[in-house]
Formats: sequence, C-alpha cells, structure tokens
Amino acid sequence: MLPDPPANVSLTPDVDAITIEWDSVANANVYYVHWGPTSQLREDRVRVETETEYTKAGLAPDTEYFFAVSAEIEFLGETDKSEIQSAKTLPEDTDPEPPRNFWITRLDDITGDSVRLRWDERPDSDIDTYVIHYGEAPGQYDAEVGVAGSVVQATVDGLSSNTRYYFNISAVTESNGEMLESEMAGEIVVDTRPDTLPPEIPDKITGRLSGEEEITIRADPGNENMVDYKGVVIYYGRNADAMTDSADIEKRDIYVLTGLPPQSTWYFKAAAYDDAGNESEPTDPVSVTVEEIESYTGRFDDFTGGCFVGSLSGSRQENRKPAYDVTENKHKVGISGGYYLPAETGFDDFYGHNNYPFFLFYERNLHRHWSVDAKAGYMRSSGKMRTAGEDRETTVDATYTMIPTSASINFKYPIVPYVWGFVGVGPDFWYIRETSDLETFDSVDKWVGGYHGRAGIWLYNMDKRYRQWGMLFETQYSVVDRFGKNDIDVGGWLFLIGGFYSF
Repeated sequence: MLPDPPANVSLTPDVDAITIEWDSVANANVYYVHWGPTSQLREDRVRVETETEYTKAGLAPDTEYFFAVSAEIEFLGETDKSEIQSAKTLPEDTDPEPPRNFWITRLDDITGDSVRLRWDERPDSDIDTYVIHYGEAPGQYDAEVGVAGSVVQATVDGLSSNTRYYFNISAVTESNGEMLESEMAGEIVVDTRPDTLPPEIPDKITGRLSGEEEITIRADPGNENMVDYKGVVIYYGRNADAMTDSADIEKRDIYVLTGLPPQSTWYFKAAAYDDAGNESEPTDPVSVTVEEIESYTGRFDDFTGGCFVGSLSGSRQENRKPAYDVTENKHKVGISGGYYLPAETGFDDFYGHNNYPFFLFYERNLHRHWSVDAKAGYMRSSGKMRTAGEDRETTVDATYTMIPTSASINFKYPIVPYVWGFVGVGPDFWYIRETSDLETFDSVDKWVGGYHGRAGIWLYNMDKRYRQWGMLFETQYSVVDRFGKNDIDVGGWLFLIGGFYSF
C-alpha cells in the first residue's frame, strides 16, 4: 500500500527563485516536484534524488507559482501529489532576507576581549555585506562591524572583559543603485571572560497535580538566546521558606515529582544557570497540594468485575497498556441475537416487523489481524397469507422459518485497549421454509445462496478473572438471491449483540 504524499510542504521565495522543502517519506528513493504558473502544474516535473529540498531558479520576479511534491517508493510506485502550495517571488527591489542561525562558533571562541560569530549562507542570494550590530543593552547597538557577503564567520574584538554584550546581524544588498538592508536575524547574548554574570531569572514556573501522588512542574527558562545558557534547577520542599531538595533538569522544561503523600502541600521555585556555573535569582515560589483524584465514574479500582470499558480519565488506567494480550486465545465460541430487516419490503405485509433471529458462532484467529468464522442461526415468524389478486390480508395463518448460515474472513484492528473493530466478507447459504394451515397450500422448502459484508466490534473483559469472556456488537448485510434461481432476495440487514467465550 502506498503511503501518504509528502507532508508539511513549505515554500521560501526569493527574487528569481523559490525553495521547496518537505518532510521525508519512509522508503522513498526519489521525489518529484511538480510546478507551474497555474494550479494545473503543467510544467515538466523535476526529479529530486533523496533530498527533501529543491530550489526552482530562473523564475520571474513578483510572480506567483504553484508547487506540489510526490514520492516514488521502490516496487510500489508513485504517491499522490501533496496539497498544492503557491508563493510569489519577491520584487527585484525587496529587502534581502536576514541571515539564519546566527550564533557563536563555539564557547572556547569567547575570550576576555573578543567573540567569534557565525551564520548560514543564503543560497541563491546576492548579499553584498553582512553587518554585525552590538551593544551592552538589549536592542541598543552602538557599534557595528561590516563583513563581506561571501563570508559566514567573523571575530568581533576590542570588547571589555566580564561584560554582557548583545549581538545581532543584518544583510545588505544593492538593487538599482540603492542599498537595501534586511531585518535583524535575532539577538544573542554573550558574556566575555571571566564570566561572573548569571543568566536572567526564568520567565515563569507553574505546577499542577498530574496524577495520584504526582506533581508536574513546568519551567519557562527565558534564556534561549544566551549562548552559554546551560539549564534550570528546580528547588522544592514542603516549607516555602526552606526548600531543601533540588533537581537539575538541564534544558528540559518539565519535572515530575512522584510518590508524594496525600493532602500535602509542596512549594517550587526555579533558577537558571550557565556554563560557568553562575546561577540566577530564583522565581517566586508556586505551590501545589496533593489531593485525591476521582472521575465522574469513580476510581478504576472500584470496578472489580464484569467491566468491559473503564474510566477514561482521572485514574492510573489512563494510557496504561492492557494487562494481558486479548489476542492470546485463538478460538471464540458464542451466541448472538438481534433484529432482522429484510431487503424485500413486501415481507412486512405477510410477517410484520417483529423478526428476531439468534445465532451460534465460532471464530478462529489466523493472525493478530486476520480471522475466519462460521455461524448458523434460526428465526421463526408468523403472519397471514394474502390474496393473489387484490393483495389483501386473509385469516389464513402462515409461518416463515429461516436458518441462515455463513462463513467470513475478517480483518481486525484495535480501536482502544480491550476494544477491537472488524470488517469481513463471505458467502451465505440459507435454508427457508414457508408453511400454512391451508391444506391446499404446498410448503415451500428451499436452499438459497449469496454473500454478505459485516462490521462490528469485540469488547474484551478488563477484569483478569473473566478475561475469557466478552461481548460482540455486529451489523451485517446479506444479498441472498444467488445460486438458487430464486425470484426474491431473502437477505437483508442483521443487527446483532452477543457474548463469547475465548480459549
């Protein structure tokens, strides 16, 4: 089966080019970029070997183009095209794009009076100059250094030791005799050596009860643009004035504390630290009380037997894997019953709407997702015969007996733990008998055949003591007017509910 087409297709326009990027597709050996000036994509597609990026150059400025991407899977063929995306190339006098990934080359390149910076080269662009801006206050740059457009690294020197600097960078290009400057790439923070300056206080810390005897703490460090930022320390305890325990969560943003006693209150605060070991002032403390958790239907442990579906929230059962494999038993036997809705509406005139068959069934697993089954049923309906000419009800009693039998091959799939859906198809072979109290009426006995489609769900018991028992909900539609040369279709809809025992 072919996978879905490439996802997350994005377009980055330039003056005379558009760069297309997309997510990779498993086992794809070739991608095709389809493009054109209209959404019909009538230009020749472009073959891209294994890469997930392609730049279509030679385009007209200030013009809209349309793109889609497909993938070729070895031995399977080509996927559908992705959703069509469009982008407009930039006008010729548009400001250039700012440099990307502006950062330091490495921590060892920070000294007492200099720092070495780097950025990514802009493909298919014509940058004349990069300008590095810097100062000692955020967003306030009182110095700058120009770098040739062909260079992607530069050392800024003449700095003061043990001082915090704020750096940014822009790109400059010439267009029609005018120098155009891009927006800033994004500010970074650098502390020159020796570094005794702590990071900023984390922006925020929050806590919530996330489970029984469990609290989840989330910290927003707010120092991501500091080049030597190292992480966050969470301090916690049961006394707001003496938090004696701590946890270094580094650059993770959450910390989970478990095994807490019920009805206890815990206090938390966070501090950021850098590569030199400098630590910021802590945040204001937050508190969380460990309370007992319950849901609308009660605790999972309250359901001690006979339950097929447990609480979906507020208990440890959430996200828990099944305690046992519901497919470990290969065989099922069971009984089901329900309602029969015949395909031929004329049946109601004779025997009415009250048709309730029941079935015995057996199923055998062939594979985790495949099975075969056989079932046989019984239904008996009573009614009145009709007149042949005017089709009126008489007082003559009639009885209709049906013994439907069928076999199916089924595909099964888990919906949630302990609940599996299935679809199936197979042949039908039904015995029907119609009798009457009228002596001149000859009974009708006939075997007729056909086929059916079915769908439903298996509900397995969550209680280990009764794991072999479960329930079945099923609907089936049978076409039974084949093989026996019968003039009417005696099939129709079956709506069934039943129980089973697996072994």
